[in-house]
Amino acid sequence: MCGIVGYFREGGIGPSQLNECLVAMHEIRHRGPDSSGAVLINSETGEYKTIRTPGFPGEIVPDLTVSEYQGGYDLFLGHLRLSIIDLSSNGHQPMCDEWGNWFMFNGEVYNYGDLKTELEKLGCKFRSSSDTEVVLAALRT
Repeated sequence: MCGIVGYFREGGIGPSQLNECLVAMHEIRHRGPDSSGAVLINSETGEYKTIRTPGFPGEIVPDLTVSEYQGGYDLFLGHLRLSIIDLSSNGHQPMCDEWGNWFMFNGEVYNYGDLKTELEKLGCKFRSSSDTEVVLAALRT
């Protein structure tokens, strides 16, 4: 299954802490060999930047590279993906919805198709066939 790294530092994550987070992701890379993703979030403002990591999908354009990072964020979310359901980059994690809610998880929701149908009846729109997006919508609804 997937690998997850999360780190919060009051006062902000500096370049050295960012590197520690990336080392942690590297240590568990066997958990998610298909792709990886990372995001830095300012928990006060909601501003975020996605970061190119080894295994970051080529068709997704990150906001910055590790060498460009200057600080200003206090939360790091890193995900190493083992693709099971939606094999495309549409299932890339960490995943954000249109309201700025971030989500990532390790697992599989077996009845996500039924849940997705129920959520669509409530007006939810989906851009992937990923169970992650269904869970994110269910949490919001």
